Amino acid sequence: TTLITDGTATTPTQGNVAFGPVPANLNQNQFITSPNNNSGNIYKDVNGTGTLSSTTSTWGSPIGLGTDPATGVVYGINSKTLSKWSGTGNATAVGTITGDAIWTAGTTLNDIAVDAGGNLYCIVFSGANTYLYRINPTALTAKLVVQATGTFITDGTTTNGNGLAYMGDYFYYSRINGVNTDIWRISACTGGASTYVGSVTGLNFGDLASCATV
Repeated sequence: TTLITDGTATTPTQGNVAFGPVPANLNQNQFITSPNNNSGNIYKDVNGTGTLSSTTSTWGSPIGLGTDPATGVVYGINSKTLSKWSGTGNATAVGTITGDAIWTAGTTLNDIAVDAGGNLYCIVFSGANTYLYRINPTALTAKLVVQATGTFITDGTTTNGNGLAYMGDYFYYSRINGVNTDIWRISACTGGASTYVGSVTGLNFGDLASCATV
């Protein structure tokens, strides 16, 4: 890990992060962060200046964030409920995402990744199985992409601080494991093969932000 920027944390501490273009200027990028709190302000750092500043806008308690690389719209997810922030004003509720029986009964991962077409991706745990779903944020429907195969964390109810991000050919997933953070990855292009990447020792982080698009 490499430190990029420091910011003053709020109470509760920021736990969500997204990276992508500024909606009003797609040639600029920004980090967006917000605590898991109904009244938590949305903070941003434009072009990695090293300063997190409050937008005075608030969010409706998302657990994970993801930025649409085409528009700069930031989506937040909390279980199966979606919200979004368009760069000004407060975030707005979008609605509840529906899907098949696995989606309905399963436990959603606490983060999302967004592709260049504006589709959202989320991991779902159901029993001993792990699935990758694609979400249409307009229709609010989730569709199964692939079931993970191989070694993978399968119990979503006991994991802590889960993150999801897309890079290259893989969706990367993180979970806090004691004082460390374990990293796993799923290939959506080769039958859902999943592998353990490694552990970041002595550091806890839950949310991951994509810097590439599907």
